[in-house]
Amino acid sequence: ARLNDPVLTLIDECDGMTRGASYLWHSVMTHLAFFEKGRAISLPPLTVVATTNLMSGVPRALKSRFALRLAFDYYDSEDLVTIGKASAAKLDLSIENEDALKFLSENCGGEPRRLNQILLTSKGLAETLTVESAKETMRLLNLYRLGLTKTQIRYLVFLAQANTMTAGLNIIAGGIGEDPKELMMEFEPFLLRQGFVSVTGKGRQLTDKGFAYLESLTTK
Repeated sequence: ARLNDPVLTLIDECDGMTRGASYLWHSVMTHLAFFEKGRAISLPPLTVVATTNLMSGVPRALKSRFALRLAFDYYDSEDLVTIGKASAAKLDLSIENEDALKFLSENCGGEPRRLNQILLTSKGLAETLTVESAKETMRLLNLYRLGLTKTQIRYLVFLAQANTMTAGLNIIAGGIGEDPKELMMEFEPFLLRQGFVSVTGKGRQLTDKGFAYLESLTTK
């Protein structure tokens, strides 16, 4: 590329950006230049795309520089089936029938990454994906119904055993040995979307639906 060619830059997980880096990018996006020892170094036309799962963690000054903010919807079951078909084809994994993919789409925690992990592991067990082989793969990966991980189950169990089934995020994280930020960003969203947990003024609270889910695991 030539010096004056337009540039597209992607900043992934920009909520983790250091303060120094955010100042640099603020300058770049405001002046199309960065400054070194009082000297402005001009840049070619620049488009910046940034992603985050935690908007509140993005520095305010940097956030104000973006002209357009887009919030993406979560994948539904139909989307996940489509993704599963494409991933299985890449793995040369045969599919007995669509019931197997539908089962996985409903039991991967709503995440294409976890769906692909299950498919990759299934490929090592059999050349054809069936509902039974999908269940066996989930068992090997320590995944529970709906695709919940052990960490998510421990989170729910901790709340079930807490006073009034309510506890603050830091208390939960300390109780199950997880980092609070990672817990909030990686493990909580699906629990909240499923209605298993609600956020109250006193912290996270296990809902009736969440308690019923835990009971369903013990009765099988």
